[in-house]
Amino acid sequence: MIETESINHLITALNGSSVISSTVGESQVLNNIVYYLPRIRDYQLLAQLIHASFHWKPQKLTIWQVFEASSAVMKWKLEISEPRLSIHKFVSLWKQELESCSALNIFQLATLAGLISCRQQLEVLQEQLFIDDSGTASEELKDIKFRHFMPYWNQYMNISKGDHRLIDDLCILYSMVHMQSDYVASNELLFQSLFNILMTYINNGDTEYHGPNAFAYKHLNLICQTCEHSISNTHNRRLLRSKLEELCRIMGALSDKETLTGRKKYTDKYYINILFIVVILLSGYKPSAEVVHEITMTLFYTSFILQDFGLDGFTKYQELIYSVCGRICQDFDIFDQILKEMISKMQFNMDNKIYHSKLMFILEYLQLNLAELKIPDACYLEERIEPLVRPYLDSSDVKLRESAHLVWLEVFNNETWKADVTNFKLKRLRLYLHDCFRQCSASLMTEKQLIVIWKSILPTIRYLSNYDNDLIRDLIHSTYIRIINTENLQMKSTSIQCLIEQFHNVPDEYLWDWLDACNELARTLPPLMKEHIITKLWEYISHSHNELAIRWWYDRIVPNLSRI
Repeated sequence: MIETESINHLITALNGSSVISSTVGESQVLNNIVYYLPRIRDYQLLAQLIHASFHWKPQKLTIWQVFEASSAVMKWKLEISEPRLSIHKFVSLWKQELESCSALNIFQLATLAGLISCRQQLEVLQEQLFIDDSGTASEELKDIKFRHFMPYWNQYMNISKGDHRLIDDLCILYSMVHMQSDYVASNELLFQSLFNILMTYINNGDTEYHGPNAFAYKHLNLICQTCEHSISNTHNRRLLRSKLEELCRIMGALSDKETLTGRKKYTDKYYINILFIVVILLSGYKPSAEVVHEITMTLFYTSFILQDFGLDGFTKYQELIYSVCGRICQDFDIFDQILKEMISKMQFNMDNKIYHSKLMFILEYLQLNLAELKIPDACYLEERIEPLVRPYLDSSDVKLRESAHLVWLEVFNNETWKADVTNFKLKRLRLYLHDCFRQCSASLMTEKQLIVIWKSILPTIRYLSNYDNDLIRDLIHSTYIRIINTENLQMKSTSIQCLIEQFHNVPDEYLWDWLDACNELARTLPPLMKEHIITKLWEYISHSHNELAIRWWYDRIVPNLSRI
C-alpha cells in the first residue's frame, strides 16, 4: 500500500509541476523512476508511470543521465528475481506508449536508446536462463529501434546540421544502439562527428576529462566500433583520406612528444585507449594503394604503445597489419617509399623507448613484406636492407635480435631468383648458419630457435644447391664436424637434430651412410638425449616417405629397440 502510494505520488509529480527544478531534485526523481519501474506488479500502474516518466521534461538533467537511467531500468528488469510483470509485458507497454506519440524529443530518444541498448544482454540471459517466456521481447526491442528510434534519429540529424553540439550528442547516442546492418541516412556526418570526438580524446592528453564528450569517453569501444563501420559506408574518398591524414599527423605529434621522455611506461588507460582507437579506425579502411602509406605510418607512430601492450591475443591488430602488408608487398615502389619515410623519422638510439619501438615496427614491416616482395636486385638488399638488419643479428637486445633473424630468414626465403639476388644469398648463407650455431653456443639463441631456423631455410638451401653443387655437402659436413668438436652435451644433441633436418636434402646415394653416422653420434649421448635423437630420426623417416630410410630404420634401429 505504501509503495503504491509512493508510485502514485511520483506519477502526480511527473504529470504536474511539483518536481523541484534543480539538479538534485530532478536526480532524486530519476532515481525513484529507476527504482519503481522494474518492480511494479500492477499492469495499469506500470502503464501510468511509463507514460508519466516518458513525457516528463527535466530542466536540469542531461540526456546522458536519462539514457543511463533508462538503461538501468531495463537492466534491473532483466536481473531482479522477485515477483513481477513479465519482461514481454514490460516491453509491450513501452511499445503501446510509443504508438500514441506523434513526435519524440531528444530526452525521449535517449530513453529509447537506454532500453534498446540492453537488447544484447536480454538475448544472453534468454539463452542462459530463458527469462522471457514469450521469446519475443528481443524482437520487440528491435522493432522499437527500427520503427521509432531510427526514423526520429535520422530526422533530427537532418534538421540539426548547423548545431554541431547536438549532432555530436545524436551520434554518441546512436553509437549506444548501433548495429553494422543499420541504414544511416547521414552516414558521412556520423563518421565526421565520431572521428572528431575520438581525435579530441587523443589531443586532450592523459588528464581527467569533464567536457561535453565525457559520456562518450566512458563508451569508447562503442564509439570506435560505430566509427569503424561508418568508414566503409562513407563514399566521400576525399573526406576519408583527409581524416586518415589527420590521424597520422596527430599520432606523429604524440610520438614526437613522447620521444622527449624516452623511458615512460605506456600501459595506462589513456594510452591503451589510443591504441584501440587507432587500430579500430584503421581497420575500417580498405587497404588500397591510396591509403596504405598513411595507415602504415600511423601504426609506426603508435608502435610505442603497442610494444608495451603486447601482440599476444591482439587479433584486431594482427589482421590489420597482415592485410596492409598484403597490399604493400604487391608494389615495390610503395614498399620502398614507406620504408624510406620510416627510416627518415628514426634516430637509432635504442636507449630511447620510442625509437626502440619504431625499429621493432620497421623490422616487423620488413618481415611481413619481404616474404612476397619482388626484390629488384641485389644492390637493393646490400644498400637498403642489409645495413638495417645485420647489426641487430648479434644485438644484446633479445627482441631486436629475434626480429632481425626473422627478417633475415625472409630475405633468404624470398622467391626472387634473379642471378645477382641468388648470388647475394649464396655468399651469406654459410656464414649466417655458422653465426646461428655460435649464438646458440653462447646462449644468445635457444636450441629450439636454432632448429626452427634450419627447418625454415631448408627449401632455400635445396634451391640454391642448383647454383652451388657443393652447398648441401658443405653444410652437412660442417654440421658433422661441429658435433664432433663440441664437448657441451646439450649443444651436441641440438646440432645432431640440425643434422637430421638436413637429411631431407641428402641424395639417396649418401643417405644410408649419413643415417649410420647420426646413429653413431647418438650413442655418444646420455640415455635420455639418445632416446630423444632416435625419436627425431623416426619423425624424419616417417614424414619423408623415403623407402631407403624406412629400410635403414628396420635394419639398424628396430632390432635394438628393446635395448634402447
